[in-house]
Amino acid sequence: MSIIEIKHFLVARVARAAIMHPMRMKVAPSKKHKARGVSLPPDMSQAVSKKLFRMPHLSFSSYVQRLIQNDMKNNVIGQILADDAERAA
Repeated sequence: MSIIEIKHFLVARVARAAIMHPMRMKVAPSKKHKARGVSLPPDMSQAVSKKLFRMPHLSFSSYVQRLIQNDMKNNVIGQILADDAERAA
C-alpha cells in the first residue's frame, strides 16, 4: 500500500467516523458543570458509599450537589459553625 493509498484510506475512515459519530454541540459556559475534587477520610467515604448504595438513583455528585443546595438555602454550615464557636467560648 503506497503512502497516497494510506492517506486516502485514513481520510475515508475519518469521514465515516464523523458521519457515524457527529460532534456534540458546544455547551454554553453558563451551563457547564465544574468538576471539583472531594477528599474524604476512609471512614466517611465508606459511610457515604453504603448510604448511596441504598439509594441507587443518586450518584455521589448528585448527593454533594443536594447537600450544597440545602446549605445555600438553609445556611446549615453557618449554623454549625456558629454552634461550634459558641461551645468553644
